[in-house]
Amino acid sequence: MGNDLERLYLKLRQLEPEDLYKIEADFFLYFYNDKRKAALPPVKTFLIVSGWYGTWFRSGSWAFYAQ
Repeated sequence: MGNDLERLYLKLRQLEPEDLYKIEADFFLYFYNDKRKAALPPVKTFLIVSGWYGTWFRSGSWAFYAQ
């Protein structure tokens, strides 16, 4: 699993800040599937906020508030 995280960080460093959303799901899945890392407070916070955002986005609320 260490190589997966290294690959994600390399990808992260190659992206412009406005494109970070393109790999958020990859980080989410990596940490979600590694229960030991998911217990770390910063990772847990990332998973919670990312999950909230995904739920909000899929619900269609973003279309209402974007107008």
